[in-house]
Amino acid sequence: MHAMSIYEICSCTLFLSRVLDGRLDVHPSRSAIVVFYEVEAVVLTEFGEPVATDRKESRKIININGLNGSSDISALARQVVAHCDLIKPARLLEVEQLLRYMKNRKGGGADVLE
Repeated sequence: MHAMSIYEICSCTLFLSRVLDGRLDVHPSRSAIVVFYEVEAVVLTEFGEPVATDRKESRKIININGLNGSSDISALARQVVAHCDLIKPARLLEVEQLLRYMKNRKGGGADVLE
C-alpha cells in the first residue's frame, strides 16, 4: 500500500482510496521503466463498513534518455525512485537491476528523466 486518503461524500458515507504496489518492468521497445499498479476505491458507511469496492489497473511509463556506458546506475536509480512516488525506496535495487538490463540490451537507455 502506498498512499491512502479519506474523503467525506455525505454525512453517512466515506470514500477510501489507496494505491497498491505493483510490478516494475522495462518497456519492450523504449528506454523506459513501466510501473504497473492498482488503484482501489472503497465506499464505507459511517461505521466503517465497506459498501462498494472498485479496483482499476494502471501503468506509468518513466522515460529515461541518454543511458550509456558511463552512466552511474546507482545515482540514476535514486533519481527514478525520487521522481516516481509509485516506487518505494525499498525497491531501489530492483530499479538498478532494470536500468542495468536496459544499459546492456541493444539500443541502450538513459540519464535524464522525462
